[in-house]
Amino acid sequence: MVRTTVTATVIRGGNKSNRVPTEASALVNIRTLPGETLESVTRRVRGIVRDRHIEIRSIGRPRDASPVSTVEGAPYQLLKETIREITPDEEVVIAPYLVPGGTDARHYATLTDAVYRFIGMRLTRSLVNGFHGADERLPVVEYLRATALYSRLIQRIDRRDAAIQPPEFLAACDSLIHDSCTGR
Repeated sequence: MVRTTVTATVIRGGNKSNRVPTEASALVNIRTLPGETLESVTRRVRGIVRDRHIEIRSIGRPRDASPVSTVEGAPYQLLKETIREITPDEEVVIAPYLVPGGTDARHYATLTDAVYRFIGMRLTRSLVNGFHGADERLPVVEYLRATALYSRLIQRIDRRDAAIQPPEFLAACDSLIHDSCTGR
């Protein structure tokens, strides 16, 4: 993703081929590039549309893009080391990338600047093209690879957590776990 994307995903209008509809609507999905805000994107869309008869409004719970996580420091290095440990015989390129979709990671952005939206498997074009599509599937070998990688990463974090996470982060994690278990 190299820019904010705006895609009409649902368009509604008339129901007859020989009649002009009196009303039409479109649901537009906007994926905001880090550094832009919903406000700046909405302003740009209004400037492009420039028609007072067209209502532009947000639905649901729109949000700005998540902040970019640092690739400097212990957390990212630990992730890289663990990937190398699990894939020693493979030439794996480890590089930051932008996840264009929303993830649950956004809930952790207030706890640390090291939130990585990471998929512990080899991504092929066909695998990526199948995400959220009809007949979505995951090869067993990639499932096993991801499970091994996450398991090893958790073990390594557990041993090094004091060096990686500040005490307030660990306390916040304990609080989140407690709240989710007690339903608060």
